[in-house]
Amino acid sequence: MRVVSAAAAVVLVGSIGAVSGVAVAAAKSACAEMGGNIQSGNICHVNETTPAYVIDLRFSTDYPDQQAVTGFLAQERSRLIGLAQTPGAQRLPYNLYNTFELFSAGQSSTTSQQQQGYGQPPHGTESLLLVEFFDAEGSGREGKNTPKTFTYDLNSNRPVTFDELFVPGSNPIDKIYPAVATDLARQQKARNFHLDPNIGRNPAHYQNFAVTDDAVTFFFSAGEFFPAEAGDTRTVIPRALLPPLQI
Repeated sequence: MRVVSAAAAVVLVGSIGAVSGVAVAAAKSACAEMGGNIQSGNICHVNETTPAYVIDLRFSTDYPDQQAVTGFLAQERSRLIGLAQTPGAQRLPYNLYNTFELFSAGQSSTTSQQQQGYGQPPHGTESLLLVEFFDAEGSGREGKNTPKTFTYDLNSNRPVTFDELFVPGSNPIDKIYPAVATDLARQQKARNFHLDPNIGRNPAHYQNFAVTDDAVTFFFSAGEFFPAEAGDTRTVIPRALLPPLQI
């Protein structure tokens, strides 16, 4: 397992698997289309500052499906700009920024680089987490952290959604709900929190996930289960407690 994180002033060191020349070019192109610049550590940095809005985005160019990532970020940027440019918009500037983390399963970065050097493609999975702060109130405090994840299966060269994560017929919610409920109760013991099964058994809450060798991590928005002031939440569920994955 390998996890790499980055925040606004953090430099990502190293890469998460080998990337071919074609992939590097595609990543640079995707970054350029966003109006960004490639920084050390293979980070695309997009910065726009106007009297109406401030946008500061960072994402890894090592993640295999760059178009999915930039498509999402471009949509969020357009949404913020549209709100900021609405006639009568108050309390400008509006703000949009994010942090990110990378997760991998199936092999280490070193192994991947060595295999790529011998002409063997990388395998396993890569997951990218974006944590977005979207503030259309102009205070810099009214927004909330919202996770958005992407997972890519390098073996079959395809993105993976929650509906495709577990083997067919395994009824994953039957295993996910009790594991998540137990962990969230532990995290929020001071609040005497108990996850309502009518809420916790809804698959819509588990669409944002990352896969590592020994666990699946689920990410929840601020206010999704707890009061918003508790911030965004994650729960790491050992794969031994879950149905088999089909990746």
